[in-house]
Amino acid sequence: MPLCWRRAASGGKLLGRNYPLCGRRERGAAALALAPLPPESAAAICLVATDISESREKETRLHMTMVDLVRAEKEAEAARAEAERANAAKREFLAKMSHEIRTPMNGVIGLTGLLLDTELDPRQREFADTILKSADNLLTIVNDIWIFPKSKRANSRLNSWTLI
Repeated sequence: MPLCWRRAASGGKLLGRNYPLCGRRERGAAALALAPLPPESAAAICLVATDISESREKETRLHMTMVDLVRAEKEAEAARAEAERANAAKREFLAKMSHEIRTPMNGVIGLTGLLLDTELDPRQREFADTILKSADNLLTIVNDIWIFPKSKRANSRLNSWTLI
């Protein structure tokens, strides 16, 4: 076995400077290194060919994985932005609906209270009490609907702090 092959096979460095070249075969790739040999050797240069097909395939798979990862990150960011827009729209809707329902409900409660301060026969008082209790219950439901998303947002903020 020539000196250059023995050095290459044993992992030793070839003398002189290596000139890496990349060539393509029908399938795969090869890396070629040309190295001048010392003057005492019979040959002038040594050519070492290395099959790098597997490493090229790994590089290609890694590149494709990175492309997929970037695409997935962009899709996740777009989905997050869309979810934030939807949540903002939901909050705005709930705020408007809450106001639109609370305002007349407070009027009903207030006027029913005034009605109960007047002289009513027992049947009228029972009706007015029923109106007041029903209006209070509806107002409680509206408040719960409005408060629930707020508490959910507060909990999610707390959860994000505890995860960190």
